[in-house]
Amino acid sequence: MPGQPGTAVTPGQPGTGIGIAPARQAGLAATGAGDVLGVGLPLAAGTLIAGALLYRRARNTA
Repeated sequence: MPGQPGTAVTPGQPGTGIGIAPARQAGLAATGAGDVLGVGLPLAAGTLIAGALLYRRARNTA
């Protein structure tokens, strides 16, 4: 509760625990994107290989 008008207020001193707490751990938030990469990369590689095989077969028959 603020004091009365004209009353001096003493701000918090360093190390007293008053104020904004610093971040405990710096870094990015966990979004779960690593799970997608674990499945997405092998799937993309398989699709690329399958496309290359289909392209070679189609080119050989033409």
